[in-house]
Amino acid sequence: MLKKRRQDFWRRKGQVESAVADAKKALEGTDAAAMNAAREKLTAASHKLAEAIVQAQQTPPATALRAQARRQAPRMAPQASKKRKMKA
Repeated sequence: MLKKRRQDFWRRKGQVESAVADAKKALEGTDAAAMNAAREKLTAASHKLAEAIVQAQQTPPATALRAQARRQAPRMAPQASKKRKMKA
């Protein structure tokens, strides 16, 4: 799961970098509609990257999940050793 989250982060980061490049290109021109479209694309990409970061932070690592499961597992009381009494 961690690997999937990492891949998602890098994919989103690439989308933001692409949107930044498009926005820089649009700012070089004079077309207001192109500038607004680039701004909207950049905003959407950055929001998705932020969501991926938050989601990755909220997902605890597998080792923490295993430790938590061990703490919550019902504990068995140790059984007293039963000695058989021999009748004489």
